[in-house]
Amino acid sequence: TCDVSVLIVTYNSRAFVDDCIDAVAETVRRHSYEVIVVDNASNDDTASYLRGTRPELTVVDMGRNAGFSAANNRAMEIAGGRHLLLLNGDAVVEENAIDELITFLDSTSHAGAVAPKLLNPDGTDQATARTFPTPGAAIWGRRSPLTRLFPNNAYARRYLAGRDRSGCEPFEIDWVSGACLMVPRAVVERVGGLDDRFFMYWEDADWCHRIKDAGYHVWCVPSARAVHAEGGSRRGWPA
Repeated sequence: TCDVSVLIVTYNSRAFVDDCIDAVAETVRRHSYEVIVVDNASNDDTASYLRGTRPELTVVDMGRNAGFSAANNRAMEIAGGRHLLLLNGDAVVEENAIDELITFLDSTSHAGAVAPKLLNPDGTDQATARTFPTPGAAIWGRRSPLTRLFPNNAYARRYLAGRDRSGCEPFEIDWVSGACLMVPRAVVERVGGLDDRFFMYWEDADWCHRIKDAGYHVWCVPSARAVHAEGGSRRGWPA
């Protein structure tokens, strides 16, 4: 057993996954961890490359492109950590980020999921701490052209609720991005893993919804940070 199992799903990720793994090794100071990589049948030899260069990892080949949810669930089945961290291969955690998330879960009653502040490579907020989506989110979501034109409109502010938070104080939110999301094993054992009917997208919102329905709270801890080159881990995946 260890404090946290870091679960990384790859698909044609050889070009950038090293940075993700290196950041984990270089920034976790106070807790024990393991790294499990589940590969969705990459055609760039990601799995064989990692087996040959990083014997400390557990590498699992799904044998097909099973999707983000199913691959993470496979990793959860073999993980030995007290906590489980979903981490995209195109995300790089900053110093102490994982340690802070573990400490927060261990010290916060009824915390069922926690995420860091996700930043774009240019340092801007990725606005991934949000209220649960409604039909209006399709119009006023963070990638919406209307939100780009009118970034401070009331609908976008309501949906992208974490965007207006300043400082480093943790705050509760409806859901956070699965690009970097830590959940205690005990919570997973109670609510289950990701719903693998979601091939990719919205599985994190659904998971957080089930976690909250079970009586837990979802948090963002802005003092913990990760840089997410959004879209890198989708390279080659169906749209």
